[in-house]
Amino acid sequence: MTSQTNKEGTPKERIRIGVIGDHDPNLMGGIRVHVVRLSRSLEAMGFAVINHYPRADPIIDLFRLYWRSDIVHVNMTNVFMILALTLMRFLFSVKSLYITVHEDVLRSSGIKLKVLKLSARLCDHLFVLNDDSRAWAKAFLAPSKYSLVTAFLPPTAQENLLSQGDKDLAARIDALRPKFEKMFLTYGSHLCYDSKNQEIYGVSQLFDLFCDLQHHLLIIVDPTGGYKETLRSKHVPENILFVNERVNFTNLINLSDAYIRNTTTDGDSIALREAVFYGLTSFATDVVSRPDNVDIYPLNDLEALQSLILSMKGRSNSRPVSRDKLEQQIAPSQSVLEFYQRAFA
Repeated sequence: MTSQTNKEGTPKERIRIGVIGDHDPNLMGGIRVHVVRLSRSLEAMGFAVINHYPRADPIIDLFRLYWRSDIVHVNMTNVFMILALTLMRFLFSVKSLYITVHEDVLRSSGIKLKVLKLSARLCDHLFVLNDDSRAWAKAFLAPSKYSLVTAFLPPTAQENLLSQGDKDLAARIDALRPKFEKMFLTYGSHLCYDSKNQEIYGVSQLFDLFCDLQHHLLIIVDPTGGYKETLRSKHVPENILFVNERVNFTNLINLSDAYIRNTTTDGDSIALREAVFYGLTSFATDVVSRPDNVDIYPLNDLEALQSLILSMKGRSNSRPVSRDKLEQQIAPSQSVLEFYQRAFA
């Protein structure tokens, strides 16, 4: 949308987009970050955006969103919620409904996969985040009905502002850094488990690994405090620092030497994409397709991860210096925003 006037030169009513997020907006998490950045970007493009978070907002606000919106864009992982929100479009005669599934769809099976397929058929466009999910969609949807995109959108100017807490944390880390060879960063939005009862973010594995790698510093971003509580019976060595408050994640990326994504499943990790975006050396499990420039290791193969960590010795961590150069790393065709630009030009 490049113009806000019609052919007669009179003001044109803005298209209203209802953007629904999965998680409480007050918590850190990839979907929350995506929804915030998507909403701000759509506003900048000239759309009127209405946000709703089912876990935090009254249900009456959800009804208002459907009543007022021309387009509804659902960002979810729960397949039953996705279907419910998809069916609601018919009650309110929403013109278009889009879905972004923020996980590997093949993580679902049986009835869950059938429910997700029904939602995909009923929506106007499906956004998937990795190669396995694209192969699944390709089997039953026309090419015009789905897109493989990245969930990552570049940080906005508002996100680069540092709070006093961010500055205090940076000072603590600066005081610790001289004691260690390298600093590694990992992130888990909350303590959760997969269908095999494995801890999804693999933080406990990293904790045990770095207990044996005490010449390296590990920063664990644990905004809910769930991991620290689980590991409280263990001695926490000096080289492991839990960060249990909301922080500027970009600031931690800029302080670190490498990022580790030790997950058992994933959609398209925004934290990992952000690390790559800022030129940070990154290691990740092989459970889904990963961005270029990420060193991959097999799930649960901590010896392979340890080899990658030890390979950092003596390596300089050069970063792109130009914002333009950074933004060139995200091809427009990979972005949800490119779809909106094409559809509403």
